[in-house]
Amino acid sequence: MKRRLIPTTLMLMILLMPQSVLAQKNQNQQQQQQQQQQMMQQMQQQMQETSQQMTKLMERTRLLSQNMNQIANQQVGDQDRERYRNMARMNENLAAMAGQLKGAADECQVMLRDQKMIQEQEMEREMIRLRENIQDMSGRLDESVRSMERLQRQLRDGIGTN
Repeated sequence: MKRRLIPTTLMLMILLMPQSVLAQKNQNQQQQQQQQQQMMQQMQQQMQETSQQMTKLMERTRLLSQNMNQIANQQVGDQDRERYRNMARMNENLAAMAGQLKGAADECQVMLRDQKMIQEQEMEREMIRLRENIQDMSGRLDESVRSMERLQRQLRDGIGTN
């Protein structure tokens, strides 16, 4: 009787093992998919925040440019007037860059919603790199606008003028 019990138990283990292995594999796949979806949602949120940041940056640069043009019109000397107009044009260019980055962030957000864009691991890595690059450029542009704001304050306060 003991001899028959061992082979029967062994056979049951062999028969049931593939089902438990498949169940574990399915569970692992589901967890991976959930993690991937969470990561993509987080990346979409980051791109939305970047887009909103660029909208604010566009408004800041528009106000800077407007202010510089007003000051330029009040200047008596040609050199001072030209200095402020150059600053205004620089701010306009920074605003245009912010608009382009906002568009890139919006497009990246759309691409992140597309499951095909993140299906393969290599494509997912490239989407992550793309998002990181857009965020990096946005941060650098923000720093440039901050520099322009400091320059404007210095000019207004009489630092660096003749």
